[in-house]
Amino acid sequence: MKTRIAELDGAAREWDRAVWLEKRRWFQRRYRRRKGELIKNMAAHLMKTLIEHGVTAVYIGYPRSINQDKANERNSSWPCWKVMIEIARCAENFGIAVYAIEESDTSKYCAYHGCEVERRPRGLVHYPHGHTLHSDINAALNILEKVGGKLPVRLKVLSFTPTPSEVLPAKKRNREKPIAPRFKAG
Repeated sequence: MKTRIAELDGAAREWDRAVWLEKRRWFQRRYRRRKGELIKNMAAHLMKTLIEHGVTAVYIGYPRSINQDKANERNSSWPCWKVMIEIARCAENFGIAVYAIEESDTSKYCAYHGCEVERRPRGLVHYPHGHTLHSDINAALNILEKVGGKLPVRLKVLSFTPTPSEVLPAKKRNREKPIAPRFKAG
């Protein structure tokens, strides 16, 4: 959608200004509507998944200063406040309690050992005790510990891809090794 708006802006010299502005507004309204549908589908799918797993309470933390820290198209295209409101609304419809929690500095310390961690590219956190975890999962575990929950020994991360029309399961990678051709003797 963003590329279509950019193409439209590039072709604007050839059009009447009023026509160009109306077409641009139409694309922007459509973009905002699709983003809203995407957020609603994601929240509904999340709540259905939580109901299937027997979750009765959800703790949501707002990432303070995410837009001020490194404002770019990627972190401002998902308005965190709208996502939080939609998750809270959807959870209320499903009968799940929602609590707001302060989440500052939750990815700086190991959830299991409490020591300070070293953050590397791609969101991975390397611990002095030898294990590696994604920083978002570490932050979620720290929030769980902060509210008095029991930390799990093993984690299973569920992944999905929200679209404006539906939520798709994440593609499973084929981890089978390719069969090497056998050479014939003689």
